[in-house]
Amino acid sequence: MKRLMFVTGNSHKYSQLKALLSGYKVELVQKRINYPEDKERSGDELVMNALNYLRERVKQPFFLEDTSIKFKAYKNFPGNMPKYIFNALGYKGIFKLLRGEDKRAEFISRIGLMIDDESFIFRGNMHGRIILNVRNKNRNVLPYERIFMPEGYSRSISDMKAEEKLKFLHRAVSARKMIALLEKKGFLRRSKNGA
Repeated sequence: MKRLMFVTGNSHKYSQLKALLSGYKVELVQKRINYPEDKERSGDELVMNALNYLRERVKQPFFLEDTSIKFKAYKNFPGNMPKYIFNALGYKGIFKLLRGEDKRAEFISRIGLMIDDESFIFRGNMHGRIILNVRNKNRNVLPYERIFMPEGYSRSISDMKAEEKLKFLHRAVSARKMIALLEKKGFLRRSKNGA
C-alpha cells in the first residue's frame, strides 16, 4: 500500500483529509515537522517555500495545507494569520472589528504537494459571512467554524456533521483537486469498497 504523508500538527485537518481519502488504497500518515512560515508572503509563496524546505527532509510523497481567511471589510485580513489573529483578539475582538461592517468573508485553502520531485499547489475557496455570536462553544471544532456561516446555509459550520462539511469545505475542495492529480499519476487507486 502506498504511503502519503500529511505534514501537520492539526488533528482537525488530518481527520478531514483521512475521511476524503478513505475510499483509496493509501496509508495517510500524519507528521508534525516545523517549517518556516513567512506570513508576509502571498499564500502561494508561503506554501511553495514550505515545500522547498521540506523537500530534503521528507523522503516520500507528502503534502501540507495552509488556510487563510479574508474579511470583506478589511483588505487581506486576517489573511495568512487566522490562528495568530484569533489567539490575539479572540471572538470578542473579532466581533468588535466587524460590528457595523460588511460581514462577508472567504476561506482559502492551499494544499502543497510534493511527489516525484515535482511540486503542486491546489486551491479551494469557501464564501460566507461571520456571525456575531459563538455557536457550539463546547464542540471540538476549529475556532472560526463557530462563527462562520457558509453561503447558502443558515447554520454555522460548527452546527454541521463532518460528512456534511466535507461537501463544500475549502479544504475539501483543494483536497479533491490533489486527489484527482494523484489518481491521474497512478499514485492513488480506489479500494474495492471505495465510493
